Amino acid sequence: MFLQLLTHQWKESARSAFWQNSIGFRILIGFSLLMLALYCVAIGLFMDVLLKMAFPNQDLLLLVSKGLLYYLTIDLILRFFLQKLPVLSIQPYLILPIKRARLFNFLVLKSVVNPFNLLPLLVFVPFSLKLIILSYPVSVVISWLVAVIALVLANNFIAFSIKKYIVVKPFLALSLIAFVGLFIYADYAHWINASNTFGTGLVRISNAPYWLIIPLLWARLCFSITKRLLRQNAYLDDLETRKNNTGTTTRFRFLQRYGIVGELMQLELNLHLRNKRTKSALIAMLPGILIIVYTYTSDQHGPFFLFGMTIFLSSILMSILGQMLFAQEASYFHLLMTLNIPFKSIFEAKYRLLVLANLISFILFSPILYFSYHYFFILLAGFFINSGINAHIMLYASLFNDDPIDMSRSTFFNYQGVNITQFLVMLPLIGIPTSIYLPFRLYGLQNMGIVAIGAIGLVGILLHKYSIQFLANQLKKRKHILTTAYK
Repeated sequence: MFLQLLTHQWKESARSAFWQNSIGFRILIGFSLLMLALYCVAIGLFMDVLLKMAFPNQDLLLLVSKGLLYYLTIDLILRFFLQKLPVLSIQPYLILPIKRARLFNFLVLKSVVNPFNLLPLLVFVPFSLKLIILSYPVSVVISWLVAVIALVLANNFIAFSIKKYIVVKPFLALSLIAFVGLFIYADYAHWINASNTFGTGLVRISNAPYWLIIPLLWARLCFSITKRLLRQNAYLDDLETRKNNTGTTTRFRFLQRYGIVGELMQLELNLHLRNKRTKSALIAMLPGILIIVYTYTSDQHGPFFLFGMTIFLSSILMSILGQMLFAQEASYFHLLMTLNIPFKSIFEAKYRLLVLANLISFILFSPILYFSYHYFFILLAGFFINSGINAHIMLYASLFNDDPIDMSRSTFFNYQGVNITQFLVMLPLIGIPTSIYLPFRLYGLQNMGIVAIGAIGLVGILLHKYSIQFLANQLKKRKHILTTAYK
């Protein structure tokens, strides 16, 4: 039965749309994957040299074992956001005389074959060989490698379960992700000493191979939990799709009380929540945000750099939603132009959506108050300047993006709607606040500069009706150009 299922999956993969791409594109992807694999092997081969240079008096095996906890934690987060769940359309098989347990076993085991499990092997297998060359006992190295592989596989099954639980119990899954992030910070801040404990424990397991039963049982337990989850939700791998396809039109029903503008906002929000484009863009920005927030705890960056960073954080969500406002509506733009909807209402809805995005960014990053009141007020000023000035610039720039976008496709390796306009429109997001702030800073009036940014933004918010009318007039001039481009 496993052989038949593998045959079906092989045929499905062989008929994938990927193989319909040009041979040059396939060669480029293949070359990129080959280079990535070679880089991983090189890291494994030279890891001992690099670690000796950085930590000359520490044991290599213990040092790598300590860092492995961070690797596994980051790996789990990346798997949650980037690893694609293996999909087996089990419905056609359910009417056949096949045990469901076999289908679930195949589905879970299929998840093992993915780059997140292959790349660690390309690093740790060469590293293990180097340890043997450096006179580490063979039994110890092999035991350590088996334990690492078991932990990596356990991560694979945990990520699988979390992504499934997001559908069934989203609060529980998101709480677990938040706990993982807090755990990393607690260890980094030396509130706990988890990495040392983990590293020491892993080395002890390696020195006493009979303790390998612990990581192996952990991997087996994670496998069983994942399989049990699938058994309890036999159609779970289609559940998320069904949820996205039904019932979403009633989201944000309260917006309908605000007339046509509210209904247009509801349409835009549903468009973003249903489709992959916005979701994958938000996912892609998360690691960057974590790095940016980390910079506030570092003494390596000056106040002016952190000013620009704070302004960027205040506009990050607006920049994702606002760059392609009309291009993302390409599939129904021609219908929108034929309806009896004033163009002012269209822009009013989009403007309010961008203001809402700025408000969410402000609330999301308001814990910056923990680091400094100064940066909190910069964040607040950024909210006003983005809502009063930059939002109008993004709305205007969207009129000149005539490249249609398929919102059902992910942003990864997808360059639809990407042109020079998208890069140019990003410049004012930081450039305008900086140009206002810089003269005040040169005269030592940083606080006045922040007030000036907020005041100019507030004026823009109060006068936004005039900008909306101007944008509506521009859409009248360009609607035929855009309608033709989006066909």
